[in-house]
Amino acid sequence: MANPNADNSMAPGDTGIHAPPAISSANLDSAKGCFSGGAVVYRLPCTAGEDRTCQIATHLSTWNEILCYVGLEAKFVKKLIVVSKDNAASEKVSVAISGLPWLEHLELTMGECPEDVPAALSQLLRTTTSLSTLQIAGLRMKGKYAKAFFTALRRNNTLTKLSLQGFALRDVDCQVSFARYLHRSTTLTSLTVEARGRTGKCLKSVLRGLRNNRSVLSLTLIDFVFDEGSARHAAILLSENKTLRSFKIKDSSGMGEEGPPSLYDCWLPAVIENETLEELHLPMRYWQPEKWDEVFAVLPHKATLTKVFVEIDLEYPELQRVCLALRESEAVEKVTLTVRYFPLSLDLLEFMEYSEICVDGCCCEKNAALILNRLLRIDIITTVHMIIQRGDFTLSLALANYVATTTILRSLYIEVHELTERVAVDIASNWWTVILESLAVNKSIRDLALEKSRNMDDRDLEGLADVVRKSRNVTSVFVAGDISAFVQRMAVGIRDNYTLLGVSFNDRVYPEVAKDWFAVRDTANRNWDVVTRAALFASGRRDDRYHVAALERVYKHRVLLEELADVLHIDEADVAVEARKWLAPIDGLQGFMRYAGVVKERVEFHPSQDGSAQLDVLNDDCWRLVKRYLMLDDVKDPSELPLQHYNGPDIS
Repeated sequence: MANPNADNSMAPGDTGIHAPPAISSANLDSAKGCFSGGAVVYRLPCTAGEDRTCQIATHLSTWNEILCYVGLEAKFVKKLIVVSKDNAASEKVSVAISGLPWLEHLELTMGECPEDVPAALSQLLRTTTSLSTLQIAGLRMKGKYAKAFFTALRRNNTLTKLSLQGFALRDVDCQVSFARYLHRSTTLTSLTVEARGRTGKCLKSVLRGLRNNRSVLSLTLIDFVFDEGSARHAAILLSENKTLRSFKIKDSSGMGEEGPPSLYDCWLPAVIENETLEELHLPMRYWQPEKWDEVFAVLPHKATLTKVFVEIDLEYPELQRVCLALRESEAVEKVTLTVRYFPLSLDLLEFMEYSEICVDGCCCEKNAALILNRLLRIDIITTVHMIIQRGDFTLSLALANYVATTTILRSLYIEVHELTERVAVDIASNWWTVILESLAVNKSIRDLALEKSRNMDDRDLEGLADVVRKSRNVTSVFVAGDISAFVQRMAVGIRDNYTLLGVSFNDRVYPEVAKDWFAVRDTANRNWDVVTRAALFASGRRDDRYHVAALERVYKHRVLLEELADVLHIDEADVAVEARKWLAPIDGLQGFMRYAGVVKERVEFHPSQDGSAQLDVLNDDCWRLVKRYLMLDDVKDPSELPLQHYNGPDIS
C-alpha cells in the first residue's frame, strides 16, 4: 500500500485535465481555487514564531487546488515527494527544486529524466545547507547531466542518506567521480544503489569507493548481477571496512542472473572474520546448504553480528533441509527467514513466521477457500493478497466470512480477474455484495486495495466507496483501473471522514471527476496534517490554537490516536491517557477561551443588567458537559475569514 505520507496518485496535469491559466505574482489578486472558487489568500502577514505556525496554514486547501496540477500539494511533512509523467510538469518541478534550498528530504520517483531535473539537482547539491536525504533511485540520469550531478555531489557535505540508480553510473567518468566521493565523504551514513538493468560495471566502483570509507554505516545493493571481480571486491569490503554495520543484497524482481553459488564462497570467511558488521541480508541461493551450516554454527559465537536476514527461494533445491538445520541450531534467534513474494500456502509456517500470504483463487481455486478458513486459526498473518474471479460466489463467500470474522488482518489486497471457464461463476450473483458487507463490519483492516477487472460494474465501485468513506478503521485505499465511479461516490460527504490518511490511484483522472478526485485527496491530506500538528503540540514544539485543536480532533478518533502513537513512538495502549493529559490546558473555561483566541488572558464577567445567567455560573462539571458538544474548531478563527475581510498591507 501507499505510505499515507506519500500520495502516489497522478496529478491532473499528468492525466489529460486542462491545467488552470498561468498564475503569476502579478495577478494573484484574481486567482481562485480551481474547484472551490475560493480566493487564494497571499496577503496575510506571517504569524510564524518559535512555537507557532503561520496562519497561512489554514488556507492550504485552496492553495493545493492550484498546486495539485504539478503534484506539489503542501503538507505538514518535512519532505517533498514528486510523482510526474510529463515533461511540462517536470520543468515546473525543476524550478521548484532550485528555489527550495532549505529542503531536508527530497524524493523523486519520476522514471524518465528530462535534462532540467539533474541540472536542478546539481544546483541544489551545490547550494543547500540542510538537505540530508536524497532518494532518486527512479531517475535514469545519463551523459553530461549525470556527470554534472556527480561533480556537484562530490562538493556536497550535507547528505547523510542517498539512494540512486546504477544507470547513472554507466559512464566511466561518473564511476570515478562517485568512487572518489565515497572515498572522501565524512557525512554519508546510508547508501542504496539500484541496478535497474545491466549496469553491473558500476558495482566495482561503488565497492572500491567504500573500501576505505569511514562514515557509511549501511549499504544496500538491489538487483545487481555479480561477476567474479565484483564478488571479490565485496569480500574485500567485508574484510577491510571497519565502519560498515549493515550489508544488504536484495533481488526485488526475482529475475537475478547470479552465477554459481561458489561465486560467493569468498564472502563466508570475510563475514566470519568481520568484527564490526551487525546486520546481513542475503538471498538463500547465494550459498549451498553446507555453507549455511557453517553460518549457523558460527553465528552463536559472533558478538556483533546479531541480525541475519535470509531471503528464501521457493525453488531452492534443499529449502527444507536448510530450514530444518536452522531450527535445530543455536543461531535460530539471530536468523530471520524472509520471502520476496507473498507465499501461496501456509506450509512454510513450520519453519518461519511470515505475516503475508497470497490466496490465488484463479490458479489454486480448490485450496483458496480452505486457506481462508485456516487463516482464522492463525494469529500472525496480517496481510492477505486475494486473487479472485469476477462472479465466483463460492470463493467470495469464503473471503467474506474471513474478513467479517478476523481481528488480526491489517492489509487486504483484492485482485479481480476476468471470467474463465475454469471456475463456475454467476456474474448476476451478489458475489461482490457479500464482500462489501464483510468490509463494513470489519474493525481491523487499515490498508485496502482493489485491482479491478476491466468489466467490473460501476455500482460495485460505488459500493466500495461507501464502505471506505463510512469506515472508522480504513486509513489507506488504493484503486487500480478507471476510478471515475469510485471518486464521484467517495467525494459525497468526504469532509466528515477523519479516518482516511492516504489515497492512491494509478489510472488517468478525467476532467469531469477532477473536483471529486481533489476532494478525496485533500481530505486525506487534511487528516494527516491533523495528526502531524497534534504530534507537534504533544511534543511541545508548537503551542497555539491550530495545534491543540488538532490534538482535540485526534482524541476523538481511534485510528488517528494510533497514528499519533506511531509518530510519537509510544504504546497505543497509553496514547489516549497521555492525550487526555495534553489536552488539560483547554479543559477549563479560561484555557479554552484563551486558546480559541476569544481573550488574551482570561474572561472577566460583569454583573448582568437583566439578571440572566452568564458563563460564570457554570462550575467545572457543567463546563465539562458543554465541552462534550463544543470543540475549538467550532469557534471561528479570524485567519479563516475571506480575503476581502482582511485589510492588511499590500505586499505585492
